[in-house]
Amino acid sequence: VLIPDSILSGNSNGIFTQEKIGEIDISSLDISIYHTIRLKAHFYRVTSKEPSNPALCAWEVTAIHYVESNEKENLNSFIRIYPKIFRNNLTLYLNFNDGEKMTLKIYDLNGRIVEDLSYIFKKKISKVYWGKSVKNGIYFIEFKKGNHKEIFKVIKIK
Repeated sequence: VLIPDSILSGNSNGIFTQEKIGEIDISSLDISIYHTIRLKAHFYRVTSKEPSNPALCAWEVTAIHYVESNEKENLNSFIRIYPKIFRNNLTLYLNFNDGEKMTLKIYDLNGRIVEDLSYIFKKKISKVYWGKSVKNGIYFIEFKKGNHKEIFKVIKIK
């Protein structure tokens, strides 16, 4: 929900609304231009402790990526990686819901395979820790399921 300042009369004088003023629709965006977008909103929050002193809050959603649902399934429902920037190791959370072949390979910045973790799918392992024994640097985690492929960039730091 977007509420432009110009719509809220007296906004700077402390007049607030809880009514829904407007919405943002991103379905008409040209994906050749707006493949990734960022949304940022500012809003006032009133607490019961200080109802006459609203706090200005900011909310930001970054990296919303366009995925055509009829061409590419959402692979994020099968794999989550946290954190993307890590010191000791990162955690891969995996979800298995069918028998389709899946592979998981990790590459260094030069494109060399650092590790092939595809064996974890045969063992139905749902949580994997990785990265403790590798050098600092940028790595790419390639996840394939059937004909679909997703590549995640992760960074190991000191």
